Amino acid sequence: MDAETAVDSAGPLSYDSRQCQLLVQSVSDYAIYMLDIGGHIRSWNPGGERIKGYSASDVLGTHFSRFYLPEDAQRDEPSRNLEIARREGRFAAEGWRLRKDGSRFWASVVIEPVLEFGMLVGFAKVTRDLTERYEAQHLLQQAQQALLQSQKIEALGRLTLGMAHDFNNLLTVMVTSLDLIALRAGEDARTRMLI
Repeated sequence: MDAETAVDSAGPLSYDSRQCQLLVQSVSDYAIYMLDIGGHIRSWNPGGERIKGYSASDVLGTHFSRFYLPEDAQRDEPSRNLEIARREGRFAAEGWRLRKDGSRFWASVVIEPVLEFGMLVGFAKVTRDLTERYEAQHLLQQAQQALLQSQKIEALGRLTLGMAHDFNNLLTVMVTSLDLIALRAGEDARTRMLI
């Protein structure tokens, strides 16, 4: 796929515009695409196909909400994200997104408004798949929690062992004291019965 097939034709491109298109088309680790003001996809790069599984012909002209989880789309998160980008000059977040095959991936998303002569003409959107990093962090958190739990159990074990040792010391003193009393009591049956 070349730059011309992944971009709506809007007339001849200047040399700088062509270079910019070639740059975007050469990036494969990021999905980089343009949205119109309403959130419809107007350009698509090979990174978008690699990360999300959609070819340019699958997505051009469709609304970018197709990449959101159904519950996020129902809450109108895509439109709110565009509004934040328009109002604040940038929207950046991480969250779950959907691939063409329905699988989820953890995405880092940046949306920035595109202005022409001071007027909003669309949005530039960059998405990166951070699933491996997210899963590694999740596993690290689980390992840290397991370590903390084992440290708590170890501390409880040491406390229990200390208490048992102290109790044994008290019992030893008591048994020794009773033995001494028994020796002093001699053969007195009533005293032996009480001991």
